Amino acid sequence: MKFLKFFIIISITLTTPIKADLYKNLINQLENGEKLIFIRHAYAPGNGDPDGFNLDDCFTQRNLNDEGKKQAQKIGEFFTKNKIEISDVFSSEWCRCKETAKIAFKNYSTNSFLNSFYSSKFSKNKDKQIRELKKYIKNLKSKKNLILVTHYVLISEVLNYGPLSGEIVVSDRNLNIVGSIKIDYWNIMSSKRAMKQAQKQAYAKHRSNIANNRFKIGKKNLIKNKDEKKNKN
Repeated sequence: MKFLKFFIIISITLTTPIKADLYKNLINQLENGEKLIFIRHAYAPGNGDPDGFNLDDCFTQRNLNDEGKKQAQKIGEFFTKNKIEISDVFSSEWCRCKETAKIAFKNYSTNSFLNSFYSSKFSKNKDKQIRELKKYIKNLKSKKNLILVTHYVLISEVLNYGPLSGEIVVSDRNLNIVGSIKIDYWNIMSSKRAMKQAQKQAYAKHRSNIANNRFKIGKKNLIKNKDEKKNKN
């Protein structure tokens, strides 16, 4: 059963007719509502948080970079484009999750049961958080989908699945995975590198043109000077 879930999730990322069918099926599931939408925060380079970080001070935490912010924007566009109905957007209290939620959905509220328990400082909270999350899910009344912006450790603990940065993992309310959408950030990075390379090439061409023009002008002046000397003689 776990193998089947893994196959379905991986297949959605493939560029084949199967991908299109699975993608459409996942959208249909979301349109039906009553789904839990776990989103790992958008791309934030590094691992964990710096020593001595403070939840009340974003500058002490690992945060989204430019690629991560653009990825968060693409996450929001996915829901807008497909007109997915949402009841609420909950976020971990970590700044990278809050920023992902704000960029993607604008309105959100934080909930501590979505917090990270990766660091030793917060690892003791794991069991309590999982209990509170499952209790909240059990008491859900809304027919719409619920968005949960959180961390790798929580998603892997609850769904037994390791998401990429910015990945959208959809489950039913019994925490059975329906499918996953990978919102990539590496193409954004590749595009930026390509743009920088193009800028470098354009600058190099510009410098080369200047050098060529100077050479031509110098050659022309040299010929002119030679002609003037001949005329004087």
